[in-house]
Amino acid sequence: MSEQIEQFATLASESLRLIARLNGSAVFSNTELTIAEWLALRQVALTDGSRQSALASKIGVTRQRAAQIAQRLRERGLLEMSEPSADNKARLLTVSDEGLRLLSQTNDGLEEMLGPQSAQVSGMMERAVKGTRLVSRRFKAVEDAAAEEITAA
Repeated sequence: MSEQIEQFATLASESLRLIARLNGSAVFSNTELTIAEWLALRQVALTDGSRQSALASKIGVTRQRAAQIAQRLRERGLLEMSEPSADNKARLLTVSDEGLRLLSQTNDGLEEMLGPQSAQVSGMMERAVKGTRLVSRRFKAVEDAAAEEITAA
């Protein structure tokens, strides 16, 4: 196997391990949130309201999965859905006061878990994020090209 494949396999494996470790951590079990739900709450709070379709692309899930996450968060009283206005059919998700409290509690727990970081660790995390985005864009470009070939045929 090539070094590139080995590096990709290691990245995928370590990412899955990290997600499993986080999902099982006290930070998430104490709040009864999954990582996907935390990401959704965080994104809606950052944008001060979000459409479900925009939420899906921002947190990297399908529209169907975003709808399921939003539904669960609404059932828990953490997200609210606005009624569509007469001139705008879009309904926005917003974070409730309880959702903001739980988001803050989760973020505080993550801050404590991460601890004080050296500039070196922060730089490594930043490079890892950039590298992951590059790989993701490359995969999307290959998928888009394959879809175009199928359409043209």
